[in-house]
Amino acid sequence: MAGIDRRSLSEFTYRGRVTRSKIERPASLIPESGVRATAAVALLASAILAVLAMRYADTTAAGALDGSLAGRVHAFTAGHRHALNTVMHFGEPTSVIVMAGVLALTCLALRRRLLAVLAVLGPAVTGLLTSALKPLVGRTFHGDLSMPSGHTGGITAIALVVALIVANVVDPRLRGRVLSLMLLGAVAVAVTMGIALIALSIHYPTDVLGGFCTAVAAVGGVSLLLQWWEARSRRSSQT
Repeated sequence: MAGIDRRSLSEFTYRGRVTRSKIERPASLIPESGVRATAAVALLASAILAVLAMRYADTTAAGALDGSLAGRVHAFTAGHRHALNTVMHFGEPTSVIVMAGVLALTCLALRRRLLAVLAVLGPAVTGLLTSALKPLVGRTFHGDLSMPSGHTGGITAIALVVALIVANVVDPRLRGRVLSLMLLGAVAVAVTMGIALIALSIHYPTDVLGGFCTAVAAVGGVSLLLQWWEARSRRSSQT
């Protein structure tokens, strides 16, 4: 220790602490460059949902767009009822709850507390919104309240959460690309669920779009809120 003065030792210790703090600091849910885009997309989804809700409030029949899309979906999926039923079951409330629980436990095992909270709140808020909006909109399909679609909202919320989890555990240098690909995958999941629901005559296409928009607005909003809360807590702990 004779060759190391106190100043050098202090500087070495300080740098070590800074390095460790950078390594241990939890990553934000959304890349800083994507925060504004996320807010914009969530607001756009909310606006589309509002337009759909006003357009189809208290209606009991398919609109022109619904009829055109539904006819094409029925022709495309003819003879695949078993597969369609299998897809539909992934959007059931029980399935969504189980998947959300598995994702939350996985995030806790990875010591990603914020992601674990998102895994629970994202689908939960989506489910609450779809349940609350249905009686407010009042649209029915064969006598059942149908807009927005809870099945589509639930599975879309799970897919969006998976996208954010995967993007947060990969190499930070690949984060943007991975997130973009995973979000495209989430859209594909939502489209697949929508096709199943339309083909099985459970929802109108616009109900499916409403459910998708509900999930995008809910998960996007919850992610931004959690990210703001985490940043605020971090600043408070440093003062």
